[in-house]
Amino acid sequence: MNRSMQGEVAVMEQISMATKMPVMGAQSSLAHHLAMMAVSALILEVSLSPKPGLVDRWSNNAHHDMDWQLLVHSAESLYPTFYQIALRSLNAPIGQSLREDIAEIGREGERIMLQITDGINTHKGAIWVLGLMIAVLASYRCELSFSQLLEMIGKLASYPDRRYCRDHSTNGAVVGRKYGIRGALEEARAGFPSLSRVIAMPTRCNKVEQQALYWIERLLQLIAVVEDTCIASRSDFKTLQEVQDHALNILVLGLDRSEGVSAYADFCHYCRDHYLSPGGSADLLAAIIFLEKLGVIDGTVAF
Repeated sequence: MNRSMQGEVAVMEQISMATKMPVMGAQSSLAHHLAMMAVSALILEVSLSPKPGLVDRWSNNAHHDMDWQLLVHSAESLYPTFYQIALRSLNAPIGQSLREDIAEIGREGERIMLQITDGINTHKGAIWVLGLMIAVLASYRCELSFSQLLEMIGKLASYPDRRYCRDHSTNGAVVGRKYGIRGALEEARAGFPSLSRVIAMPTRCNKVEQQALYWIERLLQLIAVVEDTCIASRSDFKTLQEVQDHALNILVLGLDRSEGVSAYADFCHYCRDHYLSPGGSADLLAAIIFLEKLGVIDGTVAF
């Protein structure tokens, strides 16, 4: 696991480049800051290595159509989207108009993302999750607690998007109906209960001294509790439960012990060999990184 710290300087330089993009349109330091932190969180998430099934700096793992560099470019392309969502949401009331406006901005961001990636869906889920968070944070100028944030996200996501006809043929929608599990929309409308559950879990790895291991531990916690439609769509509900059990077992063993490290390595191989990728958990990990770096979770936001 020590190799996960290799290339950290290069990763931080990549993040630095992404966050020095010029602010577009009206000058708003808060909008820029939120967009900057969102892009940084996405780049940090994809750069964590090794990861089970997910693209990282070392391998494409369960993905044949994307790699680390593509995901970094995709994340960088989302800066204007996140910035415009924040700008539209500044001091705006949580309501129907805001819900539909940020949805349109998000769809334009998806279009740009797909141009950058030649049609590969790299960050559609992340646009949804981080976009909602940025909108609520900007609306309240970051002056709300973690629990209040999730409550307001649930409220905002629950307004119908009357300008958009939802596609019920997506993998997530099909799997959700087949197995009766919540997709990204339902999870958001419920106020991201998986995030609340994971943040309440203790961690064995120190966030300061073992940062990479800390984030991987958070990823495993998410995999253990999230009914990830990305996994279920590539396999079935039984396999999803097996993946959750694997993640839980590693958490019990501990990434700070050799048994846990060995089990984690086996888990990474298992996901790669069976083409399983916990994409929903990865989106939520980026959200946790975003909120923790911003200071929302521990109440230390200073802006």
